[in-house]
Amino acid sequence: MASRAADEQGGSGSDFELDSETSIPGTPNSSELPTRHTINLDLGDHRLGPAKRLEPSARQANAETAHITRVRERVITPPSSPKAASSLPPSAQTRAPPFQPPPAPVTLPPKGPTPPVSTTAPRRKKKPNMGFQGEPFTGERGDDPVDFWRRFDQWSLDSEWDDAKTLRAFKSCLKSGSKANDWFLECETNSTITNASSLESQFNTKYPALEKAKKTADDLAADLMALRLKEADLGRTVKVGGVEMWAHRAYATEAIELAKEAGISSTTASITIIRDNLPKAIRRLVKSKHVSLEAFFTAINALDPDTVKEEAEFVREIQEEAEKSADARVQMLMANMSLGSNESGARSRQGARTTQSAPASNSNTPRAPQSNPPVTQSRPAGTPPARNGPLPPPTAEQRARLEQAATVVPPNRTPQAMAKYEADMAAFTARFGSRPYITYDTPVPLRPGGPMLAYSECFNCGNINHYGADCPHRLNAAHPDRLPGPESRWRALVGTVLKNVNRPRRGNANSGADILFTGQDDGGFNGWANTPGYEMLEQGNASGSA
Repeated sequence: MASRAADEQGGSGSDFELDSETSIPGTPNSSELPTRHTINLDLGDHRLGPAKRLEPSARQANAETAHITRVRERVITPPSSPKAASSLPPSAQTRAPPFQPPPAPVTLPPKGPTPPVSTTAPRRKKKPNMGFQGEPFTGERGDDPVDFWRRFDQWSLDSEWDDAKTLRAFKSCLKSGSKANDWFLECETNSTITNASSLESQFNTKYPALEKAKKTADDLAADLMALRLKEADLGRTVKVGGVEMWAHRAYATEAIELAKEAGISSTTASITIIRDNLPKAIRRLVKSKHVSLEAFFTAINALDPDTVKEEAEFVREIQEEAEKSADARVQMLMANMSLGSNESGARSRQGARTTQSAPASNSNTPRAPQSNPPVTQSRPAGTPPARNGPLPPPTAEQRARLEQAATVVPPNRTPQAMAKYEADMAAFTARFGSRPYITYDTPVPLRPGGPMLAYSECFNCGNINHYGADCPHRLNAAHPDRLPGPESRWRALVGTVLKNVNRPRRGNANSGADILFTGQDDGGFNGWANTPGYEMLEQGNASGSA
């Protein structure tokens, strides 16, 4: 009130601005917003300024002191105190939060010294000792010293033994009473083996590594020629080193490796012969015109498995139909031959009756009828009489002779073999005639260079790559590749009876000798085995055919 009166009287005053950190309730972040308070101090006519300070009167000084005291109480006194709350406006009194003392400072534990970092590697956990994995070593011929030592060395390294334990463990791996055990005991007695190093040195000296025979290029080429792809495996998978592979791709992979090891992969050596040994389905898909063996086998490896499977099934169907037609052809051939024999037998009997009814020109005594047909140039002595009707099933003895004949491999076509063949054919013709009646007891000499009997061969030319229905010389009987008539009928008879027992030649090691078709220039077929002569079969059939 005194200041206000003084202000009215003097007409002037001074304003002071004081800043405080008093919070204003009800506002966001009110604790962080400072509030400015303006206080009017009535100093009368005396003003405080930078130039001079006037001395106030006693009354004015008391009024000023009381007013400043109140302002200080409002600014400094906390809002929670009763005195400060009475000096604030009513809205601030109701919304002021209670005073909260500052939180006590958090005391962190003192940091200790940093532990040193270990520079050593962690120690490897020791493996449990599983014992020696392998058979005891004897030192005999059947033991492999390299494999034995590798197993023992691995065992000793895992166990981390010293020299004494290593020597004891080695002794336990030797078979008692064996040569190796006696040798080790002798070394211990002579002190030639005292530690692990001397043990390895003495062992390698006593039992050196076995020297493996290294194949030559010719041996590898022979392995390549002997490699076969089974017809039954086409379109199927085989295991190679534990991996499933298509059969034709496994064959091609192995063939390429053999060709490279033999040094002939970049050439075309024997490519025709190798192709002729492949199944017909592969031959139909891959031709022989390639720049190298590697390109040829690569083409086989690139064949689609589904295509190979379909082609193999198609070829099997053709073969089954050809076998059926071949059986029907043989039966018709047998019927025709029996019909011709009946006609010739009827003419012979009619001639005999005519001869018997005619009077003798030099004697009145009639001739006795002959028990056998007369011997002529077309029917020499020893020819069995003609049979009526088709041939009956062979007896056990006859079948055994046919099976023996099917094991004979014709020799190569050489001048010596051809000379012997011509002599055998001359003997056969002299005995059975130029147009013999082929039975189970009339073995026919086989032309050199041809396949074995019952080999599923063509009965027209002997080719093993096609059947009679597909033979290019079927209608040309004068072709030089055509088989002689007796051999053709003999092959048809044996093949029909024995059901082509030698047929699974492709890829089958049990099919007898390997027969390779090399073409007309090389003489047709080429056999690789020496075979018994024709007289072998003649000896077995002498009693039955005479």
